[in-house]
Amino acid sequence: MPPKKQSMKPQKEVIVSYSPCTIDTEQYKDVSQYKIICLNTNGIRAALKKGLVGYIMNNNPDIFCISETKVGVNKIQSFINDAVPDYPQLFNNYNFIFSSATNKEGYSGTGVFIRKNIQIISYETSCLHLTPQSLINLEGRYINIQTLHFNLVSVYVPNSGRGGGISFLPERMDYEDEIRFLLKQKQKEKPLIYCGDLNSIRSEIDIHNFKSNFGSPGATQEEMDAIEKLITELKLTDSFRKVNGEKIKYSWFSNFGNSRAKKQGWRIDYFLVDEQIQEFITGADIDDDCQFLSDHVPIKLELKFE
Repeated sequence: MPPKKQSMKPQKEVIVSYSPCTIDTEQYKDVSQYKIICLNTNGIRAALKKGLVGYIMNNNPDIFCISETKVGVNKIQSFINDAVPDYPQLFNNYNFIFSSATNKEGYSGTGVFIRKNIQIISYETSCLHLTPQSLINLEGRYINIQTLHFNLVSVYVPNSGRGGGISFLPERMDYEDEIRFLLKQKQKEKPLIYCGDLNSIRSEIDIHNFKSNFGSPGATQEEMDAIEKLITELKLTDSFRKVNGEKIKYSWFSNFGNSRAKKQGWRIDYFLVDEQIQEFITGADIDDDCQFLSDHVPIKLELKFE
């Protein structure tokens, strides 16, 4: 059974629920160009203190997706209550949706800021066809927003290295099966954009020193195969590769070995775009000059619909 949509009604106040949000669509207009940025913040509180709002204001995205907010369901409302008055330039210009982990605090979580002039047709932060114990539901790893032009699915994919080694790989593969099924349902509604920290490289070109890292979390054959299966079955386009070919850029850097300064990292954050709308891609990049917000750097996608 496909996930049930939540109906959209304009709201003036924060909805206190599993996924706190503001939805004010009274100002929306027919938007035909989109700039979307995605970043694993490694904790949204820390990123805000490091200048996240300034980065967003300078880059002026229409949609800003966040992986790994690290704000659990019991703390998300107090976080919002504190952040709204502290960062009015952000919250006055964007609607927001958060999905938070229900099993532990300070862990996982996703968020999306979307400019108030963009109509949100529907949204969801959980999948009713999955059990409550599914990692997608339990750990706040998923947000879906449907606009006039596409279905945006923003995620934070589980790391196969949880618990040491690759001991969490079976659970990671369960996630891949679940999200692939879910994305196929979403694709039937509108062309799909799947983005976030997917916690895996695609191939050798996406990592510095592939030979020594192959088989480690995020660089196993199983994880690489899962991404390729998703891309093939859903006919998705890796937007960065479409625009930049085999250009070497990375989106995550270890804290060891001065890898950030050397720009020796991994490309594990993606915008995967439905073939139905790939012709509308006008830009895609990895902002590896932004070294101050997180151990990840922002990734960017631009589209123009004729």
